[in-house]
Amino acid sequence: MTSAHHARELITIQNNLFQALRLLHGGVVHRDPYYMNLLQQNVYHIVPVVNADGLAMIEADFPKTKKVLKKRKNQNPDA
Repeated sequence: MTSAHHARELITIQNNLFQALRLLHGGVVHRDPYYMNLLQQNVYHIVPVVNADGLAMIEADFPKTKKVLKKRKNQNPDA
């Protein structure tokens, strides 16, 4: 499971982690057969941030502007 392919897709990080917790909570804590089956039959690799440099750019700019950058890094020569 991957998220944050693009720098401005910040909510996808939380969604990815929520899905991982949902799998674990359902299969390990509640012992729900559906989630236990998913955990037993599959191997999950969770990558919360694929585009780490894009996220770092957003994090560096946000405190100064209080806005999420609207341009892509490769279209902004000053970035």
